[in-house]
Amino acid sequence: MKEYIHTKGTRHGNVFDENWVDEVSFTATDPFGEMSIRWYIVGGERAPRLEVFVESVKTLLTFSDVLSRIAEYSEKDGELTVAVFCSILKECGFTDETPKKKPKR
Repeated sequence: MKEYIHTKGTRHGNVFDENWVDEVSFTATDPFGEMSIRWYIVGGERAPRLEVFVESVKTLLTFSDVLSRIAEYSEKDGELTVAVFCSILKECGFTDETPKKKPKR
């Protein structure tokens, strides 16, 4: 199973680190691994950075389709936004497991 969570899209938002402004975490179960693309402000621009736990490198090797799509997109279209990255994940068979925010009353 492959899934992702858009952290800023949750009711918890960014509770882990004040240095990044957005995050999409993605995981797989066989082999199990977790990694994220976090967006930082660099030189006044949003800059995505792939972050992988060492224990998840084996899983990263199974995501060649995702990495290829990111490379293709970046070369021809430019900025990798959260929406674009989530779309790439969906195209590569990931399920959106983002807990939705509770509606305000």
